[in-house]
Amino acid sequence: MAGEQKEQPEETLEAQVAATPAEERGDKPLVVKGPTFELEGHTYTMRRLNYLDHSRFAGIIDQALRHGQIDLVGVASRGKQEEQMQTVITLLLGALTYAPTELFGFLASALEVSRPTLLDPERFPFASLPMVIGKLVEHPDLQDFFVAIGALLEGRQAQLLAAQLLAAQTPAPPMPPSSGPSISSEDAAGPTSES
Repeated sequence: MAGEQKEQPEETLEAQVAATPAEERGDKPLVVKGPTFELEGHTYTMRRLNYLDHSRFAGIIDQALRHGQIDLVGVASRGKQEEQMQTVITLLLGALTYAPTELFGFLASALEVSRPTLLDPERFPFASLPMVIGKLVEHPDLQDFFVAIGALLEGRQAQLLAAQLLAAQTPAPPMPPSSGPSISSEDAAGPTSES
């Protein structure tokens, strides 16, 4: 059977991306991985985040914001990325008090472990929680989301500012003359004690 060809194994997506010239790939690689870290002898990689994750994340942040005094929209539109991420860390730490069930469910899902595994002190010691939250904030999907929201809000604020400036520069239309009898300042004041 000399005429038979052997089937070649399909290239993996990573191999295809690596073989594509950089100018054809764009700015970012097609395959983005979440942060990877080692803890108590286990290696964890956070999965990609999707729309539902962003919705769950927004719900956690919303609960933390209800109890805090942080202007998240202001930070997202004015702050630098480091300031934005510091605010997110603060809110997530606040969520430990105000939305622990939602936060631990979200972290377990992102790490692709069960909730009991996440709550197991042998696998995830108490002191590791700030590090896990820090890794979540480093997630490229989450950072890209905040960059995009900041740009959107910044663009919207620029539009509102331009509209306000335009309104301030537009002269007010002249008032039409009134057709009624004119009232002097003495008549407007009402009767005096001398009358």
